Parts: sequence; C-alpha cells; structure tokens
Amino acid sequence: MRADKELVAIEKEYGLRQVPRGDHTAAKRPTRAEQEKARRTGNARTSREHLRTIVRTAVSAATTAAELFQIIEGTGALVDVQYFPSGDVRGYKVALSHDTNAQGEPVWFSGSTLAPDLSYPKIAERLTATETKLTEQTGTTAWRRFAVAVDQTPDHLAHDEDEAGQAHITVLAEALDALPLVAPVGLRPQLVQAATVFERAARSRIPAQHQQAQATRCAVKAVLREPAPQDGALLTIVLDALLLAVIAAQHWHRTRQHHQQAEAARQTVTHLRTAYRATATEPLTTLRQRGGRLNETLRRRQENTLRRALPELAEQILAEPGWPSLAATLARAEAVGHKPTALLTQATVRKETDTATSLSEVLTWRLHRLADLTAGTTSSAPASPSAAYRPINTRLQRRTR
Repeated sequence: MRADKELVAIEKEYGLRQVPRGDHTAAKRPTRAEQEKARRTGNARTSREHLRTIVRTAVSAATTAAELFQIIEGTGALVDVQYFPSGDVRGYKVALSHDTNAQGEPVWFSGSTLAPDLSYPKIAERLTATETKLTEQTGTTAWRRFAVAVDQTPDHLAHDEDEAGQAHITVLAEALDALPLVAPVGLRPQLVQAATVFERAARSRIPAQHQQAQATRCAVKAVLREPAPQDGALLTIVLDALLLAVIAAQHWHRTRQHHQQAEAARQTVTHLRTAYRATATEPLTTLRQRGGRLNETLRRRQENTLRRALPELAEQILAEPGWPSLAATLARAEAVGHKPTALLTQATVRKETDTATSLSEVLTWRLHRLADLTAGTTSSAPASPSAAYRPINTRLQRRTR
C-alpha cells in the first residue's frame, strides 16, 4: 500500500498518466499455467474463472449452506465440504470434473482462492442475513418487490453508513449474478458480461453489514423462485433500476477513491444499457403511442404538471423523444389516484438523473416503480421467456470431516 502511494506521488510530480490502483481486494488472477492449460484444452476461461462464476451464482440463489452446495453440484462441478466435529461446515473446495492433474485427480480450489468474498465464513455471513423465510408471492409481485428494492439502492448509498453501503453493493452484485438464470435467452450474454465485470466492484476494504441489505437480498432470491415476467415493461423496469443502482455504485466507489471498483462499475453500465435497450423498445413504443393519442386537454395538463414539478428540467424533457411515454405514464398515474406532481418531485430527488441519457425514460420507469403501474403497459411478452429457476436437489458428492 505504501509503494502504491509513492507511485501516485511520482506520477503527479512528473505529469505521468495516473494508473488506477487497487486495494488488494481483487480476486486472484489465473496463473500462467492455468491460462496455458485452458488454451490447450480449447476453453475460453480457466477453471478458476469458471468455478468463480459457478460459486458466485450459487451464492446469489442459495438460502442455506446445504442448498448452496446442491446448486454447485447441479452445474456438474465437484464439491468437497469439510466439517467441524460439531457438524458445522468448516469450509469447502470445488473442482471441474474434466480438470485433472498429472495423477488424474481433480484440481481443487478453495473458496478463498476463487475470491476473497467466496470463503465459507464470508458466504455464511450472507446466508445468515437471509434466514427470514421467503414469503410466497405471485411472480409479478416478487419481481415488483425486486425492482422496488433495487430502486432504493441509490438512496442507501447516498445516506447510509459506509458499512451499510458496502452491504448494498454486495447484494447488487448478487442481483446481477442471479438475473441471467431467469432472464430471456437473448439477454443473457450481456447480463453475464455485466455480472462478470461488476464482480470487481463488489468488494472493498470496507466491511459489509449484510443485515442492512437483508430486504434486497430476500427479494433477489424470491425472483429466482418465480418465472421471469411475461410483461416486457416489468423486465425493463428491473433493468432500469439495476442500471441506476450501478451508476450510484460507481459514484460511491469514486468518492472513496476505489479506482478499480469505480472503473468496473462504469464498464458494467455499458453492458446493462445494451440489455436495457433490447427490452425497452417495445414497451416504450407502446407508451409513446398512448401518449400520442392523448387529447389536447389531457396533454396540456401533463405539460403543466411537468412545468410545476420540474421547472428547470421541463423544456429539456419536453424536447426529448421520450416525452409522449412520460405523458402517458403521468396520465395513467393520475387516473389510478396518484398525484403526478408529487410523483415527479419524488422521482427526481436522486443524483442519477444527472447522468441519464434520457430524463424522460428514467422518469417513466421510476414512476412505474413508485406507483406500481406495470400492469397493462405492454400487450405482449418479450421473446424467449425463461421459466423459474429451480435449485437442484442432489446429494453432496463428497463429505469430509
């Protein structure tokens, strides 16, 4: 750490390019031998990287240690669990069945060698924070709870103590790890990329108080037990909430001089925007058409509402292509009993609107979350919807004490 500080001083003194430096919380990189082995066997990723993804995804889905190991086994990976004499789990290691050493034995990796937050004690802290039983709910309700919980992440990062903020970033990473399991097939490549890149942003030297993020973590696990939303608007709302939460995480890391984490969050935004655009086209088109069909009186009322609530931003929003969608959303919110002016004011409190490429779109989906307007926004489902993720119940392959 001292050497890093000296290098920073030299870079500043001589006007050199300042290289982002880490805080020694990054996952261990694959060794040269591991990389060469992956090339020889025709694998795009090393066993270490593949297993890291498997375990991180399992952590996002599991509610108990037994379920964690069952999910890992369900992917085809090998699991060796070590126990204390009391019967409590002491630790674990994992391997890929096809990855063997010269003696034909599996090449094992302990959780801590995959990533600092994947040691069993670190995982157990998060599992303990989700002991509350997941409430049985309909698919739409579970996904809406997920969207609302993620939508609150920027507020937590802006106002909570650092330890609570780190907990919310950790669970945000879990949400990104979980989403590819239930998302439509066409979205999965970008979502997997987003989760992989954000892994670096999930950790810092600030200890996480995981109990502070319990509600969001339970919401993540609940959606894995329900089918993906058939409503294209609801999936768009979820992605929009995740996008804004990652932007907030980028700001949180940047203000604390977590350079590598901030850069990872910035790259994650790119992947999430691509996924968002793929899902947003149809519901935005539907809303834009509805906005275009508003009569003159109703349209002027929404314009006046916008000018009263957001006088400094009104002209910018009215000039955006997304204004008709927002106008339709305001009209619908008013029709079901909400006060549009109050909703707009509440929706623009956060800093993320400063970085939005389209304020009207951000406000459209935020109003949907605040007022629960998802029902009836679209008339058709996104392509290739996914069934609910179901953890696989298998026996542990190996148990040692």
